[in-house]
Amino acid sequence: PSFASPSALAGLTQCTRMYEDPGSGDKFYNRVFDGEQTSFTWGSCDTTCAVAHPKACPAPVKEDGPHQYWRYRLLEKEVAWNVKEIQFFPDTEFYDKTQSTVAAPGKERGYGSGSKCIQSGQWGSHGCDRSFDDNLYSWWSNWASGYEAQSWIGIDLGSAKPVKHVRFMNGRGWPTGKEGVIEFSDDMHTWTEWSGDRITTEARAQQESQGSKNNKWQEAAVVSAPAPAPPTVAATGSKYWKVTNADALGWRPKVKNFGLYSDAACTKLISESDSELICSGAVSNRPCSNAATGKLPPLTPAERSIVNCDNSATSTGCRWNDENKAEEAASWRPNDGSPAADAVWIGSKFAEPIDVKCAVSTGLGNVFNNGVDGTGFGGTSQAGKHRITLWKSDDGVAWEKVATSDGSNIDDVVVVP
Repeated sequence: PSFASPSALAGLTQCTRMYEDPGSGDKFYNRVFDGEQTSFTWGSCDTTCAVAHPKACPAPVKEDGPHQYWRYRLLEKEVAWNVKEIQFFPDTEFYDKTQSTVAAPGKERGYGSGSKCIQSGQWGSHGCDRSFDDNLYSWWSNWASGYEAQSWIGIDLGSAKPVKHVRFMNGRGWPTGKEGVIEFSDDMHTWTEWSGDRITTEARAQQESQGSKNNKWQEAAVVSAPAPAPPTVAATGSKYWKVTNADALGWRPKVKNFGLYSDAACTKLISESDSELICSGAVSNRPCSNAATGKLPPLTPAERSIVNCDNSATSTGCRWNDENKAEEAASWRPNDGSPAADAVWIGSKFAEPIDVKCAVSTGLGNVFNNGVDGTGFGGTSQAGKHRITLWKSDDGVAWEKVATSDGSNIDDVVVVP
């Protein structure tokens, strides 16, 4: 049968859960158990929902929609009421649920000035525009203004617009303890309370010195129900990552830096704050920690000259030039004087598995790191190579090769395809 025939709880679909019989195809609509009622009278029907939704599901969020007129109205008429400032916001960006934001001029103001303000009445020149002027020393007052039937202040937004956050500051020390509601309308005749909080007036100092402001906003907002937590996903990636020299080197490299990235564009550097630096070894005065703190690309020719001599035949003396001594002293120098391929390495051990898509270690893959174009220092022949290999491991013992660069990037960068 359809939901409307027979009309069991017709119109209350949110109170029921549908079950379809796999054999007959019949559909049954079962009311949601509210967690309390355990006995029922056959044939009786409630006209309202015991609960609006199954307990395992998030509550639906009421949306007020955009409206032209918005106001704050006290539930009890108040013939002597002052309001220093009131602000209406289209979102909750500035909402402080702790109610601890100190008001100050020149801060967020929400929807404009008070040129379009509306009010239940005013006393003398104390019109509602004074509560929208970003001036904490002026106020709107309805005091002795004719004892209007209701006490309220609000704004005409000119067209239908959303309001999700309201800030309010009472004037003088009274009235206090008066509950008020935020309402909206499209014709200024029919008003509806919004789905957000109510505001109960609190005392505020009438005057404050410029250097000692203490008056805090009272705030109310429509806060959407938090999104359900995403399902738990098993961790991917590995805890150990390292890069090695992909080719045999003629002499111990001078390594300027080391960095791991979570994206293939090499722009999202993975923080090393919760990891342990690991490496194949170092000479006593050039530790691998030098590379961990070294500058990462982009590098100028001068900044990378100590590790690859700019690949220029004119840089035959770059390894000993006075201008490069400080750069060399700040580099990592492995303790292998003539490393074979993949013999020297630097990496990180992470507390939890991560994924790496790019790695850099400038100088680690430079075959002729102390030589010139042509034959590399120490007799190596892989002219112009800057290849490094990225590896991963779950235990730091068994390693799996992830990717090897083609050697064209003179900053020694490897990207996971």
